[in-house]
Amino acid sequence: MRVIYWDVVFVINLLMNIIILSLTSYFTKNRVGFLRILGGACIGSIYLIIVFFPELKFLYTVFMKFVLSVLIIVVTFFPSNIKEFLRIIVYFYLVSFMIGGGAFALFYFTDIGAVFYNGIFILRNISIPWWTLLLSAVVVFVSIKYCWEYLQNRFWKERLYIILTIYFQTGLYKVKALIDTGNDLHDPLSNAPVIVVEYKAIKNMLSPEMQKIFDEGKEDDLEALTRSLSNSPIGHRFRLIPFTSLGKSKGMLLGFKPDKVKINNGDKIFEIKETTIGIYNKDLSPEGRFNALLNPEILNGLSN
Repeated sequence: MRVIYWDVVFVINLLMNIIILSLTSYFTKNRVGFLRILGGACIGSIYLIIVFFPELKFLYTVFMKFVLSVLIIVVTFFPSNIKEFLRIIVYFYLVSFMIGGGAFALFYFTDIGAVFYNGIFILRNISIPWWTLLLSAVVVFVSIKYCWEYLQNRFWKERLYIILTIYFQTGLYKVKALIDTGNDLHDPLSNAPVIVVEYKAIKNMLSPEMQKIFDEGKEDDLEALTRSLSNSPIGHRFRLIPFTSLGKSKGMLLGFKPDKVKINNGDKIFEIKETTIGIYNKDLSPEGRFNALLNPEILNGLSN
């Protein structure tokens, strides 16, 4: 006779759901609080218990499981549009399948017994080792973070390039930007996402005094920057942006608020006003393939 301990099933799956939603939050850079992750995880765990009741067998269908996934995503992440929702749910399923597959492999190659009941994976031995879920989560994290990024860099990089036109004062400049998932910089004043652009690509946008500072490699000289900006009628449009990447453990980028930025995405052109341009005084691509890094958050919710 098979005995199922509902409380143990609930707790184990609650922990697994928390891991899945936490990893989904990390990889989609859609950071949410623990309470929202816990809420979504509880929905999944409650559903798991419900499907053990024969009178609710209509909940076993693929359609109802998809509806459950949608509910979990909405409750946890509150996606603002369909594009963001689709991106989140793809990562959600990717993480779920990889953790599930990893756990199944561990159960298969070890002496941890498991059975399927109404399409649900149940452990015969309720004393599941804590390291099983942890090891599965670690494998998923490493696989997605490093293997997926390698595949992007090796095969799909060209698809991640986009042409930007930056308007500032009376000038406009076109740059080729890489959609960089690692760029999560934000303007400390307005919280607008930052586009990092090579200095040499927009050099003529700056005043002669500011150009001299960058040409001499003194962009980290706060005194020189302050003196130059205080004498400029548009000094209020500049700001310092802290960062912890781009070859430095800690650093500051000088940034400015453009009049607007237009994005050429295939046959469509989108206009962005809420963004900041961060000026980087080195090459972003040694091969010269691009001269800007686009914060992917800017692409969310674009409209003509």
